[in-house]
Amino acid sequence: MFRLRKIEEDPIGIDLDKDSKFQIYKMKNLKGKWWRVHPTNMKEITALAMLSHREEKYAAAHGGGILVSQKALEKFKLSSALE
Repeated sequence: MFRLRKIEEDPIGIDLDKDSKFQIYKMKNLKGKWWRVHPTNMKEITALAMLSHREEKYAAAHGGGILVSQKALEKFKLSSALE
């Protein structure tokens, strides 16, 4: 699963500004190890849909793909394949 992936340390994601009364998005520094994944099939898309948005996964602020936390990928028992 997630054949197209790359590990990143402290990437920048897109987050919703909760302090604004309007729907405004801002860049957020994500701490720790995150994986930039590019889903290639329905199995990967469904797996991403199961993750909590703006907690376990974020849209990448720069470039393509989706930023997924290391802990979230471990839910799919992928940790040994990702090392």
